Amino acid sequence: METKALETSTVMGFGSRGVTMTEAARADSPAGFRIHLATFDADSLLGRHSAGVWQLFTVTSGSGWVEGEDGELYTVRFGDAVVWQPGEQHSMGSDGGMSALIVQSPQPLYAPGNPA
Repeated sequence: METKALETSTVMGFGSRGVTMTEAARADSPAGFRIHLATFDADSLLGRHSAGVWQLFTVTSGSGWVEGEDGELYTVRFGDAVVWQPGEQHSMGSDGGMSALIVQSPQPLYAPGNPA
């Protein structure tokens, strides 16, 4: 067994505010595979940016909103999952606070219950 203290960093790019990310895991293959734990403070924003790879965003506590390519805001809460494709513009935030698990992969990702 190996234990490791994970490092948390504040998201500074894209006009973001009140968002921290902790990288929980990564893999050498496939290249680009990452898992992050994200914490959104009250009145937070992770500003609009392009997905470099497939991204699965799963809310683990609290609630907030997400925005996709169409610019429409969608409310998300505990148990909701969102998938963004590579190149898709998106943003997310929270009025009252939210935590999420973010999985990034160069291989297609699907939320449970959606066909592969």
